[in-house]
This record gives sequence, C-alpha cells and structure tokens, in this order.
Amino acid sequence: MAPGEGYDILLDALRRRPGWMSDAACRGLPTEAFFPPPGYRGHLERSRGAEGLAVCSSCPVAGPCAAYASEEGLEGIYGATTTAERRTIRRRGAA
Repeated sequence: MAPGEGYDILLDALRRRPGWMSDAACRGLPTEAFFPPPGYRGHLERSRGAEGLAVCSSCPVAGPCAAYASEEGLEGIYGATTTAERRTIRRRGAA
C-alpha cells in the first residue's frame, strides 16, 4: 500500500456511510458490546450482546440500522437484532 493510500480508503468508506448513522445511539461507544470477540465461533446471541441491545432499544435509527445490516450481511448487534435474528427474518421473508 502506498503512503496515504489508507487514508483514501477510509475517506471513501466514510463518504459511503448512510446519513442516519450520525444519529445512532451507539455512535462513539466501544464496539465490544456490539460485535463478537476475536476468535469467537458462532453468532453473538442476545445473552452475550445484552449491553449493545440495551443501547439499541432507545435508538432513533434502529429500523434503518437493522435493515442495513441485513442487506449487507453484517455480523453483530445492529438495530436491536443479532446476526441470527436477521438471518431468520430474511429466511421468513424469502419463504
């Protein structure tokens, strides 16, 4: 990677972020409450993600956040849903 190239990648990613993300209740919080720890095999379930889910419960953009995570196939807590819950919702919608 050439010097400065990493900044271009980061800036490009920030430009593509949906606008609603700036209103998210989790903005600026440590990510550990929302994502599986390194090496974790399986999905972050409700019992392991209770702190993240509590933050999401009062978030004004929980709906768009969950939809975004589902569309992008993201892992972790998004919009007060776990990865497994979003997969179940997608399967039911496809049936």
